[in-house]
Amino acid sequence: YFYAATEKGIYKAEKNNPGLVDYSSWQLQTAIPNFNGRFRSVKCFYSLIFAFLDQNAWEADTVYMYYNQTWSAYNNNYIKNVNRLEKSGDNLYIIEYYRIFRLEGNGHTSFIWGWVNNSSNPTDAATDPYGGTWISDSRYGLVYKTSEQGNWSHVSPNGPDNIRTFAITSAGNKVVAVAGGRNSSWGNLWMLGNFFVFENEEWTSYNIKNMPSLDSNNFYDICTVAINPDNPSQYYLGSFGRGILEMNNGQPVQWFNQDNSTLGITDPVNQYIRIGGMTFDKEGNLWVTNCGPENKNTLSVRKKNGQWKGFEIQPYVVDGEVAQVVITQNGHKWMVLPRGKGLFVFDDKGTIDNTSDDQWNKFSVLDENGELISNDIYSIAEDHDGRIWLGTNKGVVVYYSPENVFSGESFYASQIKIPNENPGQANYLLESQTVTAIAVDGANRKWFGTSNGGVFLMSPDGSEQILNFTEENSPLFSNSVIDIAINGKTGEIFFVTENGIISYKGTATDGDDYFKHVYTYPNPVPPGYTGYITITGLAANVNVKITDINGNLVYETTSEGGQAIWQGTTLDGRRVQTGVYLVFASSEDGIKTHVTKLLFIK
Repeated sequence: YFYAATEKGIYKAEKNNPGLVDYSSWQLQTAIPNFNGRFRSVKCFYSLIFAFLDQNAWEADTVYMYYNQTWSAYNNNYIKNVNRLEKSGDNLYIIEYYRIFRLEGNGHTSFIWGWVNNSSNPTDAATDPYGGTWISDSRYGLVYKTSEQGNWSHVSPNGPDNIRTFAITSAGNKVVAVAGGRNSSWGNLWMLGNFFVFENEEWTSYNIKNMPSLDSNNFYDICTVAINPDNPSQYYLGSFGRGILEMNNGQPVQWFNQDNSTLGITDPVNQYIRIGGMTFDKEGNLWVTNCGPENKNTLSVRKKNGQWKGFEIQPYVVDGEVAQVVITQNGHKWMVLPRGKGLFVFDDKGTIDNTSDDQWNKFSVLDENGELISNDIYSIAEDHDGRIWLGTNKGVVVYYSPENVFSGESFYASQIKIPNENPGQANYLLESQTVTAIAVDGANRKWFGTSNGGVFLMSPDGSEQILNFTEENSPLFSNSVIDIAINGKTGEIFFVTENGIISYKGTATDGDDYFKHVYTYPNPVPPGYTGYITITGLAANVNVKITDINGNLVYETTSEGGQAIWQGTTLDGRRVQTGVYLVFASSEDGIKTHVTKLLFIK
């Protein structure tokens, strides 16, 4: 017989019945208790049949066993929170939400997987041909043991141990991502402490298992991270409830709360300290937004010398809710006020301890006619020209003269018009998208992440679309993008999606004022190679000319930030011949120059 588990019971049909596609060929098994209930799984195991009834309530699920023409509850005193049944090899696995039981062919049932405090979350189990047991767990990854007497071992790909990521940042050659967050109402998700570090082409995951202090300090909902650009081994993690953790060389250094900093609690009973955003200024001071603190220090700074200073800006910020903070080239602190409250800009004039010269401005995002564009801001970034770019629920908005924020004059934002298919008509850039993330690469191009349209790469001024990655046309895990970070040294772009992190090797790197460690790779270029040939370590946005050894021009381009690429072809697209080629790089004024060479083998 065939057995089928359905939303309305278990059905049976003869295996050789030619009319199996006909619903009437299947008979409802009314002998099973709750026969018209929601059955999510049925498995044949030797001469037995097991069926799982989902009661849609905690500790109410039942596994039924069919034996000797009778259905009865199986081990009902212990098995109550079932997720699925899985038959593999000579075993039947009963997979609960936090543990796994195994039924063997001899009738023996044993508990084989589960961690204290319900910290495990198994999703599948299997027996391999050699008798080993394999388990997938959404919190612990893939684990296995080769025999009953063996110990569990982890099989971990080079990646984070959790697909959930809320924020990501990069500095130097380090990338740090955090797996906490908050909900749309700015309430807690109660996600256990979990974050990931990518360095030297390796991911390291930190969780309550390998870093117990995350658990003992109840450090949940990590929602923001800041890396010290002067010392990338040092970074700070911000929790939406438990303050800040300082990390250095992979070890916890110090926990900051209301007792040892100017951070304030939101709730005197639960002692919540909710961090909205963090970033470093060019002097090495760490600036922190603190949501709704009783002490009114909605903005705090930990100075480079370790001393803290708080700023009482809460009277100007409704509910004290503050999200990301960006520090501009002229030292202004731009803060996003979430849930439609606009922007707040603060300037300490470079004198942190002297508050008498401080300036601030709270404002809505208005166009040149004084009309509201949108106060629902989801992302913010400053580009290399000092312009402020905002991601809103109505696309992209730009402040072309952000230095005038305190001028007292009309201060307005602009939207970029993109011509559409209708002559003389245009749409605003990404106006139908909620822009959730913005990152600026070394060539000043803009990477925009959206809530349902994937990733867009736009030209420096935002007028030209260069790329649009979606889950349909690329390996992007989801069209819902949460955050973006760029490793400026390598040009690698990291996209945080609702289904995990994926990276893309971009063509632009951070340029410098001068040429530093210029080199070309691959060098030599091997026969048959058709990928990009990269010249990196260049000064920003320089002219690059490639000639043969006799000085004949072969190719010419402009570097994207500190990097230029060549596909080994001439200006008219022909593959170049084997030989040594010279690469000449120079700034537009010709003052800064550099020459390197490469060997090309056709």
